[in-house]
Amino acid sequence: MTGRMTGARAAGLLLGYAADRVLGDPRRLHPVAGFGTAAAALERRLYADSRARGAVHTTVLVGAAAGVGAAAERATEGRPLARAAVTAVATWAVLGGRSLEREATAVQDLLDEGDLPAALASALEGGPPIAPLPRDPVERARALRALRRNCLLYTS
Repeated sequence: MTGRMTGARAAGLLLGYAADRVLGDPRRLHPVAGFGTAAAALERRLYADSRARGAVHTTVLVGAAAGVGAAAERATEGRPLARAAVTAVATWAVLGGRSLEREATAVQDLLDEGDLPAALASALEGGPPIAPLPRDPVERARALRALRRNCLLYTS
């Protein structure tokens, strides 16, 4: 890779990061959500309790993502402005830092107010179900401390 193309990639990463900080994630038609929808559709067609089927599923999805990346590389070869733009869009699409920060801050605020049920509900909204908090006070405190620490990582 030439120095111009390396500089284009670096500029694209910085622009993508800046776009994430300024724009955040789109509310509709998010590319990662689109990938998830495609993955779910493929899973509905391929699913079986089989390692081979799981390997095919993973190979198709990873191969498609890698193919799009390789096609973008080829299409922008020798064109530093296009490379910077493609890198910026890809970085913005997958980063999600502003959204993570916003969600972690909301959970942290609820924890600061002492509203543990609301904090857990907010933290787990749309996520996988989890086991209830441990009954043992020491284990419960550890779980709450871990939740608070994870929120602080995204808000500091």
